[in-house]
Amino acid sequence: MWPRRRGLPVPSWAISWPGWRISTCGSVCGRCGDRAEFEFAAQHTEMHKFDFTGLAELTAQLCESKVPVYLTIDLDCLDPSCFPGTGTPEAGGVSFLQLLDAIRTVTKANIIGADLNELAPTLDTTGVSTATACKVLRETLIALDKGWPGFQV
Repeated sequence: MWPRRRGLPVPSWAISWPGWRISTCGSVCGRCGDRAEFEFAAQHTEMHKFDFTGLAELTAQLCESKVPVYLTIDLDCLDPSCFPGTGTPEAGGVSFLQLLDAIRTVTKANIIGADLNELAPTLDTTGVSTATACKVLRETLIALDKGWPGFQV
């Protein structure tokens, strides 16, 4: 039984790429940590470093099981060359288009809630990170629109 918040069950799945939490414990696209952290993650979580490898298969499993999914998108998964406005920039991140493709893939699952985080606009005086975050949010909302009554973008 899941605890309830505002009448919705709190899911046992969450999706995370650099910051998308997948499953109760999981991360995809993580790029920083020490040896002990990576060894622990390899033994105790479903972890995919540096890219979205396995996302389509995981999404298929989530779709089949119809389990409620809460999606967290940590924008620091993006390479700092296209998203410098984060408190934890780490070289080797995914591109903007790779992230959009991943969002479009995972939103096929039973997403019941989502959040977008890791934007630090004061760390990017050009404003490109804010514009990118807005575009990611817009594309996420569009991907989530499955024609549900009352949901309009």
